[in-house]
Amino acid sequence: MSNDSKLITIYISQNKADILTKIPIIEALLNSAGIEYFSLNENVTNLYGGLNILSGGIEIQVAEENVEKANELINSEPRLTNQP
Repeated sequence: MSNDSKLITIYISQNKADILTKIPIIEALLNSAGIEYFSLNENVTNLYGGLNILSGGIEIQVAEENVEKANELINSEPRLTNQP
């Protein structure tokens, strides 16, 4: 991912269960496809032990040019249903 890539949010965790189950699945899917991603709010969420009111959930972001492929991966996984 280049420094000038625009990041697009492709998934936002909705609750603590998402953080424990869905986020790792999404990260594994993206890693296996060679898609670089950024986990926004991950450290804040970890610091406070789950979904944080101030930061919201963990947002998975990818470069704009990878959005379509990333969404296809997420949509092909039956355990992943909620998206922004």
